[in-house]
Parts: sequence; C-alpha cells; structure tokens
Amino acid sequence: MTFLDLSDNQINEISSGVFKSLALSLRVLKLSGNRLRFTQLGALEDLKVLRELDLSSNLLSGPLGPFALPRMPALRSLRMTHNQLTLIRR
Repeated sequence: MTFLDLSDNQINEISSGVFKSLALSLRVLKLSGNRLRFTQLGALEDLKVLRELDLSSNLLSGPLGPFALPRMPALRSLRMTHNQLTLIRR
C-alpha cells in the first residue's frame, strides 16, 4: 500500500508500531481532521519512505520545534494548516 487516507475519523491516539508493516511502502498518509496531538506522532517514526504527510485540522498546539515530528528522511510535503501552532523553531 502506498496511499492511506484516515482523514476525518476523530482519531486521538496512534499506537506505536501500527505502521510498521507499511514502513517501506507507504508514500502518502493523510491524517487531517482528527484529534491528534504532538505526543501521538512518535508512531510515525517507522515511515522512512513517506513523502507526503497531512496533519491539518488536528489538535497540534504550541511551538513547533525540531523534535516535534519523528525523523522521516523522504518527507517532501508536510501540511499542518488549521492547528494551533504558536511558534516555529529551528
């Protein structure tokens, strides 16, 4: 599977390892319109070939620092609109 759209499902938790079987195939993940916070995003760490991630319209709030998201070396597009980000840090 290369594309997964879980938008608008009121997801508020992502278990660690849930995407492990998709680690080398998933290229696009849409998680917009859920109830995710930065603390749940560690579950994305296995997605080494992910190119597009949509986290818009979630409950992401506060400063966005360098360690807010797990390392995703292939990521080219990140959408985080309609959250409550207050500051972007290096």
